[in-house]
Amino acid sequence: AGWEEAGRLGEACFGAGWFTVRVIEPERGSLLVRVPGNEASIVTVEGVVLATPRAADPEPEPMSLPVLSGARVRLPLRVDAVVTDRGHEAASGRVWVKAEGQRPSGLSESEELPRAGDRVRLTGLFTPTPPPMNPGEFDRRLWSRQTGFVGSVRVGRLREAVLLRSNSTVADVESTWLRSRAWLADRARELLLGDPSGVDGPAREGRALLGALILGEEDPALRETR
Repeated sequence: AGWEEAGRLGEACFGAGWFTVRVIEPERGSLLVRVPGNEASIVTVEGVVLATPRAADPEPEPMSLPVLSGARVRLPLRVDAVVTDRGHEAASGRVWVKAEGQRPSGLSESEELPRAGDRVRLTGLFTPTPPPMNPGEFDRRLWSRQTGFVGSVRVGRLREAVLLRSNSTVADVESTWLRSRAWLADRARELLLGDPSGVDGPAREGRALLGALILGEEDPALRETR
């Protein structure tokens, strides 16, 4: 019995330590550590685009601040460097890059934008994942650090991003893999959801539920269902 209790205590301690390292404490080279302070600041980052740019939610949440609305395109970016006056500094973390004034409706329009696998440099307003605003509200920072997303970077236009050349075979292989995965995801999205324009009512809610369950994508029509 003593060994069993010791084993359970060890498991509990290991779980608590893993939770602290993986979720509560940011990584040593995280963008959260590289950018001082816990408020929004202008940054220049370099990284790899992980997926095809998507149209962001054009309809803000009913309780959202007007200043936070207006984004039309977003894409996930894995940051690996921050450009400062001292030069390049290694960094880590994923961010959602959000841009205004653009809203691609299909793959053909997205071809002019950065694609999955591209290595880019861009400058924008970095905003860390905010803490809860009210007691009892879900702390999105826990989910953010668990998934590796440390915040968002708002830029003017995605077409202004500087495309960088890769300098290694490993980077080229990764780029090919990311583009192949993005093509499969785009194809699955097209087959499952089709063209959402002109679809309303229960049909739109059904498509939104299908996209959330299978593709992990959210649509404004999902709010009523939720």
